[in-house]
Amino acid sequence: IRLARQKNLNLQIGHQRFYNPLYWDAYKMMKEGLLGDVYHIRALWNRNTDWNYWTHVQKESKPSVIQKLKSFDPSSYGYPDLQRLVNWRWYGEYSHGLWTELCSHQIAIANWLFDSPPCAVYAAGGKYKTEENQNDLYVKFEKEYEVVRQYEENLGSFEQFIQRKKDYQADDRTIDDHIYAIFEYPNGKVVTYTAVQSSSVDNYYEQIMGTRGTILLENENETYLFWEPGWDEEKSKLAASEIKDTQVELTKESESQSAFSAHVSQQATRTGGASGMSPLEPYKWELRGFAHSIRTGAPNLCDGTRAAQAALACFMGEESSRRKERLEIPPLAV
Repeated sequence: IRLARQKNLNLQIGHQRFYNPLYWDAYKMMKEGLLGDVYHIRALWNRNTDWNYWTHVQKESKPSVIQKLKSFDPSSYGYPDLQRLVNWRWYGEYSHGLWTELCSHQIAIANWLFDSPPCAVYAAGGKYKTEENQNDLYVKFEKEYEVVRQYEENLGSFEQFIQRKKDYQADDRTIDDHIYAIFEYPNGKVVTYTAVQSSSVDNYYEQIMGTRGTILLENENETYLFWEPGWDEEKSKLAASEIKDTQVELTKESESQSAFSAHVSQQATRTGGASGMSPLEPYKWELRGFAHSIRTGAPNLCDGTRAAQAALACFMGEESSRRKERLEIPPLAV
């Protein structure tokens, strides 16, 4: 960050949510007061996986490439064996695991919405899944096994087929597969965070909970709006306009403009969120935004400081879990 400042370089960090229009709609609604006062954001990222990258390698690579990889010696790159290279996210010497891989993205957004990084954290977590739990994940390959066994001699048992899919002998990860945290922000605001590797229910989302309404941002391409009893769009806009020093034009949005095209209250059906976009679209906008900032000098929406504040909060969350105590988060020194 300091070097970028010294050399006047354009430093962007890859938190793509800052380029997602659904998040900007939510940000606008929150800042205009349409949700009322927001004291709590709930965020989570749930998966049921062993986080084993060998399965992706097998899926995306040709057999010749896989064979070449398995003969590769990674020691000159600082990895004692191939397992630690392919599954580097499993090991504390290379990775902070779920804290930085997942939590940092969502804490960066919470910091933006609350106009501040957190000031304290209390966290818990651990490595809980058993070998039997991990083997359960591979039941989904039963049909593939039945097809392959018709064409491949000496395929062996289904258990042997699973082992070939896993491509590792033991789950020796040193990072947690479950993390839970309470992040405290100024003025009594709180973010509760969960990331588990034992259940995919709820997938991933950020829930902005206001006294008048709540927005659920799910899967980075779905938006759901829930009004509190007695409140609706028109009442909320009127109340938000009345409390401003100067009247702000809060235009009625059409059904195609995502913020109020979200499913409302009990009408939320989890069938699309009305955005109609792929979860991959924000990555494209992120890269376009980077190019735009280079060409025009416009500021990055996620610069080094914003990302470092989120990273610091996650590092402190990990430390809190390890020490089993509430920790204050110091100001970022950059």
